[in-house]
Amino acid sequence: MENNYFFGKYEKNRISFISDLFCVVYFNLCKVDKNDLPIIKYALTNTCEEVFEPMGKTFADDSEAEALTLLINLKSINTEVENRVTSNLGFLRNFFREQFDATVIVGLSNFTQGTEGISDCCKNARNSAEYSKLTGVADILPYDRIQKKDNYYFYPLETEDKLIHAVLNGDAANAKLIIEKVVEANTLLTNGMSKCLFFDIAATALKIIFGASLDFEAVFGEGETPLSMLDNCREPKEFMGVIYYMFDKICEHLAADQRQKKEKLKKEIIDFVRNNFSNPNMSLAMVADQFLMNYTYMSHFFKDFIGTNFIDYISALRISKAKELLRTTNMAISDIAMAVGYANATVLIKIFKKITNTTPGAYRKRVYIHRDLA
Repeated sequence: MENNYFFGKYEKNRISFISDLFCVVYFNLCKVDKNDLPIIKYALTNTCEEVFEPMGKTFADDSEAEALTLLINLKSINTEVENRVTSNLGFLRNFFREQFDATVIVGLSNFTQGTEGISDCCKNARNSAEYSKLTGVADILPYDRIQKKDNYYFYPLETEDKLIHAVLNGDAANAKLIIEKVVEANTLLTNGMSKCLFFDIAATALKIIFGASLDFEAVFGEGETPLSMLDNCREPKEFMGVIYYMFDKICEHLAADQRQKKEKLKKEIIDFVRNNFSNPNMSLAMVADQFLMNYTYMSHFFKDFIGTNFIDYISALRISKAKELLRTTNMAISDIAMAVGYANATVLIKIFKKITNTTPGAYRKRVYIHRDLA
């Protein structure tokens, strides 16, 4: 948001501020039906105006889809005013949760003097909301007070679960983003607490390794372990480097493991179909049942990993076998049809012609002619 955003917007409408004292509130509207967003924003804007009227004027910006930014132009700033602002915001959050069943994450900037500080306040209010969303902290605190919370860190189970889920899905980019947000939510920690946080994140990596039954040395090799590397770190960048290394290696190993499993499954499926294609009951559902898989997943597996759909694959097998029998035996076409898994000669002729552009009889005749000429 550009510097003096609110000032420029409202000056155009010839609306001036009552003082040069400000704070900014960022309301993040979560788990709200999109159809309800306009009315909730409208109600929130008007309620804020009423609630904060004794302390000053409010100016709202609702240009973001799922958020509302509120500039409060205060008559005065002191401890009592700051406490009333946070108290009112707590009331608003609870009110909209009860009345609209809306989850409202509230971020509050520091209190500042001068329009030149509005831009930073907007950023800080957004960061404060992100901090609350990430950590699950119930208190509504000005951004500068959040920064002073350096005696402990926030790494809630919900965030750890998201990180684990991303890694198990092989989504290294999302895992890195989650880690970045955790670190951003724990700014200005002491060196000791920073180290505790990074070791806690490293413990999540170990949890994934042992939970997925991975071999530690297979993932990281036989050299220096990531934990000893962490122990030698001194700067946040060094810690981050080791953490990213750990999670990249795990994602890489899991991805390779998944590829091996899929290749093994691909071979088993192909062998099963090749050994059973002559069964007239052979179907995609039968293959899915054989490998205890969902029908839809098996359909996608054929297309993605075998390179064709099931019908085309089994048809190619059956026609290939039919051509062999036409070349090497005097079996009737109706008998060949049953031998390769078709109910009758009509079905065989139809599919044979579709694939080879000729009929079984014409194919056999051509083979015999070539044989006699030879």
